[in-house]
Amino acid sequence: MRLDFKNLTTAAAIAKKMTGVGFYMVLFGVFLNDLVGIVADLSVILFFVAVITGIVVQGIVALYLFWNGVKLSERKLASFLISFIIEVIPFVNLLPAGTVNLIAIRAIENSEMAKKVARYKKV
Repeated sequence: MRLDFKNLTTAAAIAKKMTGVGFYMVLFGVFLNDLVGIVADLSVILFFVAVITGIVVQGIVALYLFWNGVKLSERKLASFLISFIIEVIPFVNLLPAGTVNLIAIRAIENSEMAKKVARYKKV
């Protein structure tokens, strides 16, 4: 029995990233963090809870992206850093930046057009 490595690498290149239960668990955690941030910021006294949970959740998202083999291009890195900055600024983190950012990175990563542009630009 002989393995055809050419087909294996092609199938691996076509496979979408950030799918399955793991993605939805991370997305749910980020969504809960955004909700905690809203409640904590509105209570004024607990705003530091929103900052601490924001830092922890963004770290989890960074590890998740790393373990899924997501290459951080300039666009993805910029969106991740902007989201991180929004999460640590009190009262600005009322925006659901973490959830929007994770969904945007998934869309960019699995976009056929983005893959063609990246291949064309040798990124």
